Amino acid sequence: MKIHEFQAKRLYEALCIGRRWQLAEWRRFLLEHPIVGRLVQRLVWLGLDAQGEIVASFRPLEDLSLTDSADNAVDPASFAGVRLAHRSLFTGEQSEAWKQHLADYKIEPLFNLLDRPVLASVAGTSIEDRNGHIIEAFKLRSAAQKLGYERAQAEDGGWFTQYIKPFAGIGINAVVEFTGSPLPEENRAVALLETKFVRVRKGQRSGYGSQVALNEVPPVLLSEVWNDLHQIADAGSGFAADWRNRVAW
Repeated sequence: MKIHEFQAKRLYEALCIGRRWQLAEWRRFLLEHPIVGRLVQRLVWLGLDAQGEIVASFRPLEDLSLTDSADNAVDPASFAGVRLAHRSLFTGEQSEAWKQHLADYKIEPLFNLLDRPVLASVAGTSIEDRNGHIIEAFKLRSAAQKLGYERAQAEDGGWFTQYIKPFAGIGINAVVEFTGSPLPEENRAVALLETKFVRVRKGQRSGYGSQVALNEVPPVLLSEVWNDLHQIADAGSGFAADWRNRVAW
């Protein structure tokens, strides 16, 4: 993995888990970094006060100054901390203003901050609104890998039933479960089942562990993984009422 890809992945995880930097730390290790500094210019950020409330939204420029969506200079003197912005943290008007700003300056965002729908907090321990959606195994693999998910280890009989996306910073893995595929893989029809979050030891890439209630998952992470699931499902043929009879278990 190239260094800019690695750093982009780290920044995306920081977005999802709601990581906050002290202003001085953010300046030294991100804004002024010769490589990462270029990446942060392609993202929208939030300045926070000592209580974690949003003071301003901004984007760094090439000269390391900060601008808001209307091209006004932003003074970070009042910031106690900094975090990445996300659609769920903006009003619709604010989101549209930043989308227009990025378009005006022909900035391609490092990743999608502003366009994906937002999932409000939900009850339960798993996301099941794409249960029974049919997709070919190879399309599932391609769609999942593009979004950063990895194939889980094979279980008894050489079958695997999960794709996993680790968020090591908080020790949680997002797990997309499906009806399963044998190894070596065949391009058979499979069905999506549920998506859940499990607590794991640092570095563990397992889909098994203590399951996390959805209302305890960081809100941005919950919304992003929900969007991932829908994007994966969109690569398939949709819901089938008789899905249990159309796939091998």
